[in-house]
Amino acid sequence: MRFKYECASGTHEGRVRTRNEDSLMSDPDHGLWVVADGMGGEAAGDYASATVISAMATVGRATSADDLLGRAQDRLTRAHHHLVAYAREREARVVGAAVVVLLAFDEYVACVWSGDSRLYRLRENRLAQLTRDHNEVGELLARNVITRQEALNWKGRNAITRAVGVYEELEMEVLYGDLRAGDTFVLCSDGLPLHVSDDEIRGIVKDHDVKTAADALIELALQRGGEDNVSVIVVRAEVDTDQTTVFQPLRKFG
Repeated sequence: MRFKYECASGTHEGRVRTRNEDSLMSDPDHGLWVVADGMGGEAAGDYASATVISAMATVGRATSADDLLGRAQDRLTRAHHHLVAYAREREARVVGAAVVVLLAFDEYVACVWSGDSRLYRLRENRLAQLTRDHNEVGELLARNVITRQEALNWKGRNAITRAVGVYEELEMEVLYGDLRAGDTFVLCSDGLPLHVSDDEIRGIVKDHDVKTAADALIELALQRGGEDNVSVIVVRAEVDTDQTTVFQPLRKFG
């Protein structure tokens, strides 16, 4: 089964920051969407997120689901090594990005991420956060050391435990799934969940087209203080009824 995608995206520096260190990529023709949240201060964050997007832009057209996943992981690894070398040459402490990537090939989807940028999926009016945050709070929650209520005010909530370019070795997490008609995905930097709850994300995405939803999510984050850069991509999948041929993948993700 082949799908077509309605996509919309937006990014804003927020109400506090003077520079937007986020970068986005939306490429439905190749089944590829990316949010990169740069970090490093001054222009380093801008450079890091732009480097990730430049690498991902070379993924090209895959021949199978596994091929697409392999290409995406390879490009993230290339970006990681480049940023590590870049930081070393400039004696910079941090030049990196929290990255989340959504991949789609026929009826299969996958997500690759490193950091605390997120992927949500709305299916049959139920919203699920598919990624887990690679930060101190996310790790403590995963081990049931703290509660979600305690996490809201945890002092180390912004301490990143994984990211592209930050540590010597790149740690990526991957998840796989099936794709169904009507599935809607939200990729975002951490500036969105900082101000907007999961229930609010669900309500906005459920009740609006992708463009209105993306704009409304960013606007709500800004209304509530916009303490960080905020970036959003909304992707909705529908069956492509106009297809004339059906290309079957060699194998599914994983």
